[in-house]
Amino acid sequence: MSLYSPAVRHDAIPPRDYPPAWSVVKTVQGFVTLNVAAAAWHAFLAETRLMDLQPIASAVAILPILFLSGYFYVSSIVLGRTPALSSRYSPASVSAECMKLVVSSGPIAALGPMWLHPSSPASQVQVLPPIFVAHWWSFAAYYVLPYFVGLHFIFLDTNPLFQSFGCKFPIPNRWPTFTIPELVILVVLLVAVAAIFPYYATLVAAFPSRWPVLGLFYAISILALVLCAYLWRKTHNVHFHHYLMGAVLLPLTAFPTPTCAVLQAICLGIYTEGIATWGMDPIFVKTKD
Repeated sequence: MSLYSPAVRHDAIPPRDYPPAWSVVKTVQGFVTLNVAAAAWHAFLAETRLMDLQPIASAVAILPILFLSGYFYVSSIVLGRTPALSSRYSPASVSAECMKLVVSSGPIAALGPMWLHPSSPASQVQVLPPIFVAHWWSFAAYYVLPYFVGLHFIFLDTNPLFQSFGCKFPIPNRWPTFTIPELVILVVLLVAVAAIFPYYATLVAAFPSRWPVLGLFYAISILALVLCAYLWRKTHNVHFHHYLMGAVLLPLTAFPTPTCAVLQAICLGIYTEGIATWGMDPIFVKTKD
């Protein structure tokens, strides 16, 4: 199974002109594009009172413009594709990958964004201000800017070590081929995850009713993944694409705190970038591909 499976057109991006070089000009263009689009859409939602919908409807209303502008930035400005909303699979003006990203707004909102609405915690913990969604500046600071940061996950591939690690980590069959430097990256990631545990201990105390739901979600997801991997072990490989990683981490950010809002927006940026760059590929890939 190659890095660019399934097969794509000979002139597809990627693999052509990949990885892209980082550019200050392109970053500024993307920042302006995202903020202008998000601000205009935010003003429209506020004017039409759609922002008052609770809780999932307002989240679903906000996500499509973030997804569209993020896809445009990665596909057109960073990767240089034309048309702007095309994909590596299709030169269509609006690709199926872009449409799938927008349609996913509903399920994605249910995984995390709909739970960011301020609520009273059971114990002392800093929560988002009541004006978080309704006020543009707080929404931009806690959400739009971190989302823009997440869109730059693509530039990790400009480093050969990070690219090599990124090609192996999502595919369990390749774990035995980790080099020492790649294992160091893995250890650093594990330490970073462990460092977050104390913060989540405070969230357990502050929002005790949410954890059984999260536990059930991850238990069912892991069980389904293991079962499918076992049933298809002779014909398919597991490829846990990074857009899926961004989505799977969303429930862990489903708490109305500033830290969770920022982390959630970064995850959404990674989710968007993964689909814009590579497409919404399946987690199980045929061995022959």
